[in-house]
Amino acid sequence: MTIGVLCLQGAFAEHEARLKELGAQAAELRSAEDLQQPLDGLILPGGESTTMGKLLRDLDMLQPVQEKICSGMPVFGTCAGLLLLAEQIENDTRRHLATMSITASRNAYGRQLGSFFTQASFAGNGDIPMTFIRAPYITQVGDGVEVLAVVEGKIVAARQDNQLVTAFHPELNGDTTVHAYFLQMVSDSMQAKSQNCSRKQSRGNSHAPAHTFVCQRNFFIWLMLACSVAISLLARLVTAVSLTLHSLMVCMPLVTPMVLPRIIISAILDWEESIMVFTPEDSSLDHLANALTSSGLPPCLRSS
Repeated sequence: MTIGVLCLQGAFAEHEARLKELGAQAAELRSAEDLQQPLDGLILPGGESTTMGKLLRDLDMLQPVQEKICSGMPVFGTCAGLLLLAEQIENDTRRHLATMSITASRNAYGRQLGSFFTQASFAGNGDIPMTFIRAPYITQVGDGVEVLAVVEGKIVAARQDNQLVTAFHPELNGDTTVHAYFLQMVSDSMQAKSQNCSRKQSRGNSHAPAHTFVCQRNFFIWLMLACSVAISLLARLVTAVSLTLHSLMVCMPLVTPMVLPRIIISAILDWEESIMVFTPEDSSLDHLANALTSSGLPPCLRSS
């Protein structure tokens, strides 16, 4: 599992450390080219949302990241990452990715002096440590948005489909609950994609039987024709050998041991010559039989 971590500004190194602890691989995203590598999820770290939004635009990364999120790739935004994903920001006219149906308030707890630490329940997993640094919070949620954590009556964590946001910095504490939750989202997404691929392959293969049936039918037709020709040739061979042996038996009293090899060779050559003039249009064995027995005796005896 590979998670792309936006490394333009902010606490990206701490996210990478949490991912490593959970056995996931982190890929640093610093340019549009970095987005071309295979990724299973994205993390937008905390920092300064205005700076990060400007860098995303300047580096031509905003649209590719937005397209990945809209296509269903799981994304986790913390603090500034929450603001990048929010559709609306109450005290800021700028919009960035704007893919999540939430309204946020920027610097909602005040400046640096308003930063604080607390513990609260997250997604029904019990209390976890939460560090807020010049943090926003969510003032409104749209349809399909699940509230995951509330502190002092303010929404500080939420999820919409494959998008997860927190107003606090889970990467700054030793607890990996939130990152584990996100990696489970990624795992579920990967499994769903795998199942979709399997279903598409099954639907694709469902069109194959008609073509396969035609191929199989043609194969068996040709096989039957080949067997029919082989049986016909074998029958003619048996008949030719039988007629030749009959001729030899008739002539046997007149044959000496020295003449016998000549008779056999002459009979075989005579039979081969008869086969060469035989064509598939013949519907009976009369032509071959007449060719072998027209004189009554093998040529070697007739010439003698």
